[in-house]
Amino acid sequence: MAKPPPPTPQIIELPFDVPDEEGVSPLVYLKLLADGGGAHIPADPAKRETAQRLAYKAMELLEAGKFQKAVEMCGNAFLTYPFCVEALLLTTEILSVTKPGNRLPCLRGVIRAAELDLGEEFIRENTGHFWLIPETRPYMEALAMLAQEQPAVGDKQATKATIQHMLKLNPNDNQGIRYGLASLLLELGEWDGFNDIRGKYDEDSPVFSWGELLVAVVEGKAEVLARKLAQARKINKHLEAYLTGRKKLPKNAPPYYQMGSQEEAASFTPMLLLAWQAHPGALAWLKAVGGKKTGEPQTP
Repeated sequence: MAKPPPPTPQIIELPFDVPDEEGVSPLVYLKLLADGGGAHIPADPAKRETAQRLAYKAMELLEAGKFQKAVEMCGNAFLTYPFCVEALLLTTEILSVTKPGNRLPCLRGVIRAAELDLGEEFIRENTGHFWLIPETRPYMEALAMLAQEQPAVGDKQATKATIQHMLKLNPNDNQGIRYGLASLLLELGEWDGFNDIRGKYDEDSPVFSWGELLVAVVEGKAEVLARKLAQARKINKHLEAYLTGRKKLPKNAPPYYQMGSQEEAASFTPMLLLAWQAHPGALAWLKAVGGKKTGEPQTP
């Protein structure tokens, strides 16, 4: 795929004042939002819908390789409605192609725009029901993208805060973000936090079963190791080989998986591996018992 040319800045009018400027590029606009600029404006459903259609058209142009036209279409979208999250997300993707460093500040700007669009009262009244309300989904998607990006700059505490915020907005967790939080808490050694989320989402997930085993190993609970190892293997026996390095992960993440399958193991290994690698003694223990039948494994 040919590298796209740098997009020409599209001049847009802001929904807030910028000294000595009549208009700014989308990048500056998003960064101004990220720095706390802007104010809530009354929603205009008709203009928002028009802007969304323009954003979807821009997506089609981008998929066709028409980068400059896609940028212009995005500009038209948030000229129509300044807080069109779909257009701002797509603009973020385009701006990040030529300069990856743009991605994090742009995502923060998108999230600020979404919050201004929804308004404090709406967010307060609907906390706990996000995602079930269609107009909240672009905001939740932007938060998920931010949570994926924050670890790349070493901001794990910020990542934790972002995911916790998402779970407060949508405790049902339709996006499956709880697994990332559980793995991060394991990596940070925050056992109480892991146990809390494990108790809240009582399910047979590889993240929880292999996570419980990790906690038991690190805490030296020899009396439960055999049972925890057996339970983890029962939930997904394939994950052990990936964690211990006896088997390499596929180059591409599986598009879907069944419970207990090798594809499920490949999907969850990247996040769990970071947790186990953060506790070298536990990983060494797992490698020592790797492939053996469950008996009475010794603590590391």
